[in-house]
Amino acid sequence: MESTTANSTPSRGRRNTKEKSMNRIDSTKAQLDTHEAICAERYGHITERFVNMETRFDRIEADIREIKESTQGHFDEIKRLIGVQQNEKFKTIIVTAGSIVVGLLSLLGYIVVHIK
Repeated sequence: MESTTANSTPSRGRRNTKEKSMNRIDSTKAQLDTHEAICAERYGHITERFVNMETRFDRIEADIREIKESTQGHFDEIKRLIGVQQNEKFKTIIVTAGSIVVGLLSLLGYIVVHIK
């Protein structure tokens, strides 16, 4: 009878070890499944945030383009006014220089006439 009892004990030990090993595998699989589900949810949220950020960047880019186009017209007007202003300054300088030359010639003529 001892041999029967002795033989059944190692068999039970292997069975307990096998059951513990299976329980550990099942527990690990459950933890891995939970981890995968959590990661999938996080990935979904990250993807959603990227899409939202992309939409916001598109709006910002459109606003910047609109501002650029509207200010470009204003800058063109400013350039035109600066050009006109420069032309006006040039005309003023020419008129002033001409007036000075005419005044000096008149003075010279007056002096020549009165010296005789």
